Amino acid sequence: QSSILDVSNTYRKAHNASNLIWNTTLTQYALDWAQGCKWQHSNGPYGENLAFGYPNVSSAVAAWGDEVQKYNFQEPTGFTEETGHFTQLVWRETREVGCAAIDC
Repeated sequence: QSSILDVSNTYRKAHNASNLIWNTTLTQYALDWAQGCKWQHSNGPYGENLAFGYPNVSSAVAAWGDEVQKYNFQEPTGFTEETGHFTQLVWRETREVGCAAIDC
């Protein structure tokens, strides 16, 4: 939990977004969805990032943050499919995070 918050908040700070706090409701939602072992978004009420193949969750968060290299700050939206994880990570209105990791 603390390592996820640390990595996330490092990227958020670089983009003038406030620190995230841990939310157990979001964590339970993520766990419930992950236990279904479906490699797709839940289309639920929360924004979400998915990852697999990383040695730990912090590495996945770092990969999402590194999508900044593909983000076009010269465009009003800047968003592309290649930067969706990054924008989710540093979205300024986001205040809370929850996370789950399982083996499928």
